[in-house]
Amino acid sequence: MRTRFFGLFAGFLAILVGTPTSASAQGSFSVLVNGVIPAGSPNFIYDYVGPAQLNEMKISPGFGGEVRFGQNGRATFGLGYHSWRASSSSSSATDKARANEVTGALYINLVKKGPVRPFLGGGGGVAMVKNDHTENEDAYWNRVFYPAGTKYESSAVVPTIRGLGGVNIYPAKHVILSLGGGYINGPALNVGVGVTF
Repeated sequence: MRTRFFGLFAGFLAILVGTPTSASAQGSFSVLVNGVIPAGSPNFIYDYVGPAQLNEMKISPGFGGEVRFGQNGRATFGLGYHSWRASSSSSSATDKARANEVTGALYINLVKKGPVRPFLGGGGGVAMVKNDHTENEDAYWNRVFYPAGTKYESSAVVPTIRGLGGVNIYPAKHVILSLGGGYINGPALNVGVGVTF
């Protein structure tokens, strides 16, 4: 087991050593597939889900993609899209929320050369949030108009914000692995993999 671990580690180092270190070798334009793993419910869902049981909210990782310009320079600009899903259920009501988020971000690359390049970034955008609410029992505040089984939908367009730090890793020419964490509408980790041109 230990021999296998050291073999994998040595192979990873060999890949990094063999990776072109110049910025131009990696290209200035990148396309990534991203996954965002939240530590809690993103604020734009947490704050707008109707009368949901927020402490029971279950959030799925956000999935989407990002296009980055100036990837090999000091400053990189990214345009992204992510889709989110969340749900909450109790004896009184069930909520199913979904959000489509469009973002813009500016990344400052602290290192412009080498296979491992740390960065800091921040930005924001808007999320189109919709929530499907179902009364599981007669609403205590209005039993006439909202009996058990009543369903209704609410929606809103809300601002989003993000600030994170991380590293871009180039394991091979024209391949990028982006790892980051921080505040992405709430505490979260961000993992992206893509190609550069």
